Amino acid sequence: MKLLDPFLVQYIKEPQGDVHELFFQSLQRLITVKNVDYYHKYLNRAATRGKSPDAARFKNPKMKHLLLESHKLHPQVEMQTLLREFKDCPTGTLIILITRMLQLLINLNDHNVPPAISSPMTADNNQESPARKNKLLTRYHSRTPPAIWIDTYISRLVKFNNFTQANLLLTIYYIDLLSHNFQPYFTLNSWTVHRFLLVATMLAQKALEDFFYTNEHYAKVAGVALTELNCLELDFLSRVNWRVVPAKQLEDGTWSIKHSKEVLDMYYWQLVTLTGKNVTERNNVMYVFGDESPAYASRL
Repeated sequence: MKLLDPFLVQYIKEPQGDVHELFFQSLQRLITVKNVDYYHKYLNRAATRGKSPDAARFKNPKMKHLLLESHKLHPQVEMQTLLREFKDCPTGTLIILITRMLQLLINLNDHNVPPAISSPMTADNNQESPARKNKLLTRYHSRTPPAIWIDTYISRLVKFNNFTQANLLLTIYYIDLLSHNFQPYFTLNSWTVHRFLLVATMLAQKALEDFFYTNEHYAKVAGVALTELNCLELDFLSRVNWRVVPAKQLEDGTWSIKHSKEVLDMYYWQLVTLTGKNVTERNNVMYVFGDESPAYASRL
């Protein structure tokens, strides 16, 4: 300090301690601030607090795919018991069972659809004669398979037409009649199922119920022209020989409509037996009769 100006000396204070010690103390404070304040913005503990382990695994796209596949391969299957009489079956359950049966038929028959129907614009199909094409095409064929799901379509018909369980079951009876009387040209597939369901449920309501709607109403619900529905109705009646009420063949060879409930019960039993355990991705519930469930068997 002797080299400094005497006037400035009075304003300069001598450092208390070693200069290097002061430097390291300031450096330590800087590191402490860096460790806490500088990196604090990268710590987001509140965002991850309370999350399940699966939530963290879903951040990885590959892990998410594996988890979804695991849930898909091991769905939780439920079991629901049903009563023996069709009138006691909930309408929603009956729609599911009928949809399963129709889907089985469609999956089987779609493989046998002629190319003239499945691919009408190809060059090979244009070589077929018009008479041959007219035999293959029926009034029930759509130009292309409708995009609506079968269960969604049936649910729409039931909602706006007030169909009962008997009306829905009678459509299965009509499948047998129409397939038997209209072979080999009519088969239930993706091109014919929607128009068949429309006219079959409509005629079932007309045959069994005292109250039914006009054809104009049915056509609006289904989204088809009234003239087209009229033609479908007349064609259907002529194909089944106007046998729209379920009948049972007696021992003497005659048919009686007094046993129509027994006929519908028989179709209902077969429907539950054949399709009740066929779970799908859209519905994973198994349907069995009450006396066939494990809980019932354990009480015996």
